[in-house]
Amino acid sequence: MLREDHKTIKHEFDLWHIVKGVKKRMLQSRNTELKEWVRMVSNHLWYCLCTCDGDVLLLKEKWTSILHHIINVHEWLSAEKMLKCEHEPYSEEDGSSRPWLERSFKAFGTLQKVVMDKRLLKKLDKVTEGIHTGELESIHSLYTKYVPKRKKFTEESFQARLRLAALNHNHNIDCEQAQTKKGALQFKLQYSKPAGGYVVKAMKTPKSYNFRREIMVGVVERCLSASSMRSELAEHHHTDAEKEKRTLGAHEGLVKPSHLSRFVNK
Repeated sequence: MLREDHKTIKHEFDLWHIVKGVKKRMLQSRNTELKEWVRMVSNHLWYCLCTCDGDVLLLKEKWTSILHHIINVHEWLSAEKMLKCEHEPYSEEDGSSRPWLERSFKAFGTLQKVVMDKRLLKKLDKVTEGIHTGELESIHSLYTKYVPKRKKFTEESFQARLRLAALNHNHNIDCEQAQTKKGALQFKLQYSKPAGGYVVKAMKTPKSYNFRREIMVGVVERCLSASSMRSELAEHHHTDAEKEKRTLGAHEGLVKPSHLSRFVNK
């Protein structure tokens, strides 16, 4: 339907799901030699997707170049645009400490099947824009801080809290990476459940909550300008008491039966 009726719309896949699928296939092999490369291969795929500049051929050549890198070969001629690794040359000590594979290893054959999988390569045609739902998942996580799922709120309070969460997100979406007094970028170690260990992440500058002060100033100004604030508050409190409350994960749910029997299934 999308291909036939909406030809002007460019369809893109979520990068996170593609990377997750590659990582899952590598872990399913249960190969100890390949397991040491799982994180590096998944990071390499993210890197390829984010640096291909919309070029499908460059993306695929960058991705398949991992088959050269993993056997300690960093220059080759079997490509059009990607003819060598983009990392800095390894020192002798660093190069000797890495768990390189060989073409004859079973782990290399398994990785080759994953990297050259026809379905995966076809999907790469639809990920050149680097689109993923990370930002959406971040704001959904922020919603639960302002609207905990285990508490109930009136509709007005519910919507107000969601707006506060949106203001918090928008006010801090462009936080820059923190720097030392000498101007060096700062990083931190953070535990990652999917990675199963600590990963290095950029340390952001502290969040700003100045928008809260602006809201408070607006509330005070409205209170001072109201002719009869006490009557307005009393009326608002009276209407709130009559309203039905809801939660972030509100649903009809199941009605608890008065009697259960293992012989009757209704």
